[in-house]
Amino acid sequence: MAVETVEYRVRRGESLQDIVQANGFPRRDWRRIYDASYNRAFRSLRPNPDSIQPGDRLMLPRLNPAQIAEIVLGIQIAERRFSRINDEIRNFEREIAQMERTIGEFRDTSERQVQQRITAIRRRADTLLDISADAANECSDAYTCMGAGAASTRFETRARRLRTEANNLQRNVSRGERDAIQALRALNSRLTEFTRAQARSARSIGQLRSVYRRYAQNPY
Repeated sequence: MAVETVEYRVRRGESLQDIVQANGFPRRDWRRIYDASYNRAFRSLRPNPDSIQPGDRLMLPRLNPAQIAEIVLGIQIAERRFSRINDEIRNFEREIAQMERTIGEFRDTSERQVQQRITAIRRRADTLLDISADAANECSDAYTCMGAGAASTRFETRARRLRTEANNLQRNVSRGERDAIQALRALNSRLTEFTRAQARSARSIGQLRSVYRRYAQNPY
């Protein structure tokens, strides 16, 4: 991963050690920044690192070690959210399967049993949306730390659509078996959309974790 850099204008009385420390890097690492490839032009101008002058343009890594650690932590938190989402997806699938059996036995099932199944599905949808919103926030925080701005995560939008279908289920079930079956198919379709979007986001976050862990070992 190429190191992203920012330009720093040297001020009067500053040393490389002062600049490095003031920007969140260990003071002892000034030489690593001075010798980095992105400071080739600076070294040509100032072959003696003790002779830097006000107005000189020094390049610094955009992220210091503390900022990188913060990103890695945010990614780890997001991954834990995704793990819980996967658990809830399996629970949701079980609820849908139970609802399918209930509809298959429509004539022998009491209204109370049907309502219990619908309530369970709606609760699962609410839980998935809540966890998805948290995961989306964690992802956005991580992307923001990386300077990419707040990243919109599609799986949260899919979770909202899933909850809408779950809320529609009660109305459709009350119309009869055929409408109930169609409503479950729509719910299954939304769950599939959500699962795919969540999986893509989880893979992206996993890839970022690997990249930034390597970056943490050498931020220069």
